Amino acid sequence: MEDQRNEAVLTPAKDAMAVVLTDPGGFLDPDALADEALDRLKAMNVALLPDRNALLEWLRDALAASGKLKGAIVAKGEPPTPGEDGRIEWARNFFDTDFAVDPATGAVNYRERQGDPAVEAGEFLARVIPPVEGKAGRDVFGKPITPPKSKGIRITSGPRVRHAPDENSYYAEESGRVRFVGNKLSVDQVFTVPGSVGLESGHVRHPGAIVVAEDVLQGSRVSAEGDVEVRGMVEPSDIITGGRLTVRGGITGGPSVAIKATGGVKARYILEAVIEAGEDVEAETEILHSTIRTRGRLAAPGARLVGGSVSALGGIEVQQAGSPSSVPTKLTAAEDPQLEQAVKLQEERMASYAEQIRRIEQAIAPIESQGSNVPLEKQRALDGLRAKLTEFKEGEAEARKEIAAIREESDKRTRKHIHIGKVVYPDTILRIGGVSHRVIDLVKGPVKAILHDGQIELVPALRQR
Repeated sequence: MEDQRNEAVLTPAKDAMAVVLTDPGGFLDPDALADEALDRLKAMNVALLPDRNALLEWLRDALAASGKLKGAIVAKGEPPTPGEDGRIEWARNFFDTDFAVDPATGAVNYRERQGDPAVEAGEFLARVIPPVEGKAGRDVFGKPITPPKSKGIRITSGPRVRHAPDENSYYAEESGRVRFVGNKLSVDQVFTVPGSVGLESGHVRHPGAIVVAEDVLQGSRVSAEGDVEVRGMVEPSDIITGGRLTVRGGITGGPSVAIKATGGVKARYILEAVIEAGEDVEAETEILHSTIRTRGRLAAPGARLVGGSVSALGGIEVQQAGSPSSVPTKLTAAEDPQLEQAVKLQEERMASYAEQIRRIEQAIAPIESQGSNVPLEKQRALDGLRAKLTEFKEGEAEARKEIAAIREESDKRTRKHIHIGKVVYPDTILRIGGVSHRVIDLVKGPVKAILHDGQIELVPALRQR
């Protein structure tokens, strides 16, 4: 009877970065199989052929491991080398609002923060390190594989900041308090309230940063283009800051008052407050019956969250969600509370430009139809209309680019992450990316909420440090 032998099967991977071999048993001689594989690879037009000795070593290793060849790699592509994104190299720690810790004793110094935003005139602030592009690779057939494009980073010079283009560095032009929000680096002049903000001081407004030595008392208004630091507590008051709000005590809100921060908000506790923030909202002990909307994270790993609602584009981390008395509590992640409004403003700009373009094109058409017979005065008017048309078209294109940039920034910040360290009580509503889930029974942590098959599930999670 004639000896029949099954042929070895060579299969390119889906991404064409490898060719794998399966031997159904006909080739047990690695030398013969190596020759056969090379011939077959050439017939498949594989460009990156392996060295025969290397191929023979791969086959022998595969045989030694399992006694048969199944899925042995016989050709490999060259993966692209990733590049490096641009980054900011800060002169020192300006922005860390955590309390300083003695490295020798571990004792917390509640009078000192780890970051120090105070700077002197002429002080070096930061340097932008440009991105490094990656190196292209090739699949086994020689097709180039482009590496992911490295992302650059930019800093816009705000008030009292000097840019040195030759070294891509930034310096303080005056003494003050450094602020970095929305890619704009500024040095704010500091206004210090020696006591509390209240009836005696009146409302406080300042084009730079504000430091309140004591409290912000009920009914007050504080407005600053820069950071606001309150070394005591905040009673029901309106606070608007173009930077970050840091409160060493707690924040208590109330009817008809709100806090709006372009940067982040940090406090020991948050009670019955309405807060809108562009960056992270942090609380140490508790968040009670509050409404919080942020494009950053809600970072409160040691706090209980009871009542009210939180929407955090960058995810949520708390110790406890809800309460034993089943107080309705809503946690929403991966939804941008400011996206719709920001996009709508740009769409309105686009619509306005489009209407102006339509009117000018209607006005131009009859003049252009006259060809070279246009009188000098009409020609001048035509030139002016064409210049306006170009201006409006550029404005429309700029608004369209701004919409794309807004959406890209929102996507970059999005984290489908809700982590609860200790316990989730009934009547807690968890929402991720438009999908909601009401907790019926008590769930002990640590758990995290994940999206699975279009539903939210609570699964065990590693304890957060």
